[in-house]
Amino acid sequence: MTGTRTHLYQRGTFRKCRLTSSRLGFILIVLSFIWGMYLIQVQLNERQSQSEYLKEKIIALSKEYIDAIAKEKGLHSSELGTNGEVEVREMKKATAILLQNMLSRIKNLEEQVENVIINSTSEFQHLTKAIKSLNRTINNITRVSEEEGCYIPDNPAYPECGKKVNWIREHWKSDPKFIKHGVNDSLCSILNYLSEVEHWCPRDYKGHKRKSEVEKCVIPSDPAFPHCNEKVQWMQNFWQSDMKYAGHGVDGSLCSFLKYLSEVENFCPLRNGGHVSNDCEIPTDKEFPECPSKIAWMRQFWKTDKCYKEDHGVNGSICSFIIYLSEVERWCPLLPGRRVPSDLPKLNLLADVARTNVQSLLNLLTDEKGLKFRWIKARIVQMWPHWQTAFSALKIKRDFSKTVKKKILIHIGLLSNENKLHFAEEAGKGGPLGELVQWSDLITSLYILGHDITVTADLLSATRQKLCPQKLPNDVDLLYTDYIGLKELSTKIGTLSPQFLCKLRVVDSFGTEAQFNFNLYKEKLPGGSVAPFGRYNLNLRQFQTMFPHSPDNTFLGFVVNAQPPVKNTVRKSRRKAKALVYGKHVNMWKDVKDKTFLEVINRYVEVHGTVGGGNSNDIASHLPSFVINHGVVTPMEVQQLLNESMVFVGLGFPYEGPAPLEAIANGCFFINPKFIPPKSRENTQFFRDKPTLRQVTSQHPYCEEFIGSPYVYTIDMKNVSEVERVMKEIMLKEVEPYLPFEFSPEGMLERVSALVQNQNFCNHKNWPPVKALVTVKGEAGKSCKQVCLSKGMVCEPEFFKAINSRTSLTENGFPCNNSRLEEVPSLIAPGYREEPRACIVQTQSLLFSCTGTSPSTMRLCPCRKYKKGQVALCEDC
Repeated sequence: MTGTRTHLYQRGTFRKCRLTSSRLGFILIVLSFIWGMYLIQVQLNERQSQSEYLKEKIIALSKEYIDAIAKEKGLHSSELGTNGEVEVREMKKATAILLQNMLSRIKNLEEQVENVIINSTSEFQHLTKAIKSLNRTINNITRVSEEEGCYIPDNPAYPECGKKVNWIREHWKSDPKFIKHGVNDSLCSILNYLSEVEHWCPRDYKGHKRKSEVEKCVIPSDPAFPHCNEKVQWMQNFWQSDMKYAGHGVDGSLCSFLKYLSEVENFCPLRNGGHVSNDCEIPTDKEFPECPSKIAWMRQFWKTDKCYKEDHGVNGSICSFIIYLSEVERWCPLLPGRRVPSDLPKLNLLADVARTNVQSLLNLLTDEKGLKFRWIKARIVQMWPHWQTAFSALKIKRDFSKTVKKKILIHIGLLSNENKLHFAEEAGKGGPLGELVQWSDLITSLYILGHDITVTADLLSATRQKLCPQKLPNDVDLLYTDYIGLKELSTKIGTLSPQFLCKLRVVDSFGTEAQFNFNLYKEKLPGGSVAPFGRYNLNLRQFQTMFPHSPDNTFLGFVVNAQPPVKNTVRKSRRKAKALVYGKHVNMWKDVKDKTFLEVINRYVEVHGTVGGGNSNDIASHLPSFVINHGVVTPMEVQQLLNESMVFVGLGFPYEGPAPLEAIANGCFFINPKFIPPKSRENTQFFRDKPTLRQVTSQHPYCEEFIGSPYVYTIDMKNVSEVERVMKEIMLKEVEPYLPFEFSPEGMLERVSALVQNQNFCNHKNWPPVKALVTVKGEAGKSCKQVCLSKGMVCEPEFFKAINSRTSLTENGFPCNNSRLEEVPSLIAPGYREEPRACIVQTQSLLFSCTGTSPSTMRLCPCRKYKKGQVALCEDC
């Protein structure tokens, strides 16, 4: 009975605590919720999906839970009867249903968790984008803040700064080096790079143009300094007229004016924290016009290369700058009590004026392939008898016994890069010969005059190492080169010291004017930039031209190759009805669209040509059928053709070559194409990069202006009736050969001898002597070149310094005693302007110009007379 009761008790208890489906479902739902919350926490923290792992974990735990309940109630298979088995089956069935329901809920829960993760990721990405946008905004705000604190300095010592800034703004992403140095399109980053790395801009580019400056700096009203306000106003207008102000830190701001006027010139009271400068004064010496600008440069960059401090003792003071710039680079005058370290004394040797062996000269012209000097050697051999005859005649007129022998280096830049330029190669194929003619004649002249010459056409091997000028051999007296050679010197060596620059002579066919030579010239240049010529700050007379078209430069010239004069009777019997056309290369014929003028000429004479530069079919397609082409011929064959011809006909190109003078010297008339309008760098691509504003009125202006009738006819070739008239006139005339003396061998020897012995830009020797000066008052709008030519003289730039004063202007009739004086850098000084009335005096000697004009200004011009047939030399010098 006991056992029965116990069993009944246990059975009743089981029924009382029976696990119903609702209870089990509730328990499972609670359990699922707990696990779901756990999953959400895990997924949110780890940001990654673990659905498979959680599914397996929940199923395993669920199985363990069911087994635990069964064991807790003692439901073992051995103890269960029939009813128990039924109940167990019902429990398992219910459990299976609940598990299926639980799995469905778990799946639903997984989807919700995944949605939470996806939404969280999306929100995170959105947040990331927002942060990046915020960063960009912060960067832009920072950059705007920087932009407000940075400005492009208007410092005359750094004229290219603004252009470089604009260039980097457009191209800073094209080269990784800019980003590497911190360039990020902001003005401050660009200025930092250009001042610290490439040194195109000054370092004072921050905080100088803020409104606070106006508030901090006001012109003081102090009765002890009555001229302060007047001086400030003057500085505002003219502080850029003298580089000494920039050297003292003046930058155009009111604060910098007051600082300078109080601490240096003592016209204003000292500002708070200011002190009277006890440093050296920046010298203003007309003989050293670049001194202030060089001091301004040194203030900015003396620390950029240790050579300034370690080699030359520069310490940041103006005194140390002046000592360096006067004793090392020779840009400034010496300080009192100091002297330039002397070079070893040089023994002046007399020139060897008895040279007659041409082979000794040819031996000086050597290169590896024998190509570069081939044409020059051939011309020297052909012309040698003429040179010897000319020098013998000149020695009768002049005493050469005391001529000092000069050591002269000649570097022909246009032949140095033959692989690229092909100048020597093209010389034998109809290419340009004018430059080679001039180089050949210069070399021959210097050799015959007895000088010690070295000729090279190879790239220099020197390399740039320091900002300080490299010490070059001082045993060279002169260096003749061209613009290409000058560029090589600057690239290979770097900074050239003034004591070396003053020895340069630049062979320059078309001439260089002041505004292209002065590197701080700010006004816009018509026709484009200066590159690749100009900005070398040389004395303009160091540029040596082919023709006397640029009085600011030196006329070097060349020799016209002409046969010895023959008698009229002989010439009449030899002359034929021929015209030789001036156009050796087929490209010169291609550019002539209308060749009707040649048809007119062909009605009167045979038309011949010496055309090369292409294959026979190409050449024939561009020549009229009636032209008899001889192809590329030797100089001797050209002479023969000229001797047989009556007329030499220009096509319009090349400009200003030697051939028309050779034709005139051989007894030909020259028909010179007139340019309407004149050609210049503003309207002609050829002149676009030439450093001159000269208006070229015809193919050969020298023949037009200096020779003229009856030898030269300058006409519009498009005017067929004018061509017809000229040909009729020529057929009725006979003309004698004519050669201007300055283009003869004797004339060139005389001129080169005078230039080498007298031109000295290192010791500031005055030549021509001032006794040759003739001062002429010009009309408004006229250049000094025009003014002097109207009086039968030439403008002499050497004399500008002698008349550059208020006194000279007054003495020559300008009312300067009653007019304001303007001391400024100007192309038209000295002169007088009527509106507003002012007398203008030059402060920058490199801007003295014979060609400068202004419609409102009358110029005071330095003219001189010239020797007949020798425009480069004085009449009585």
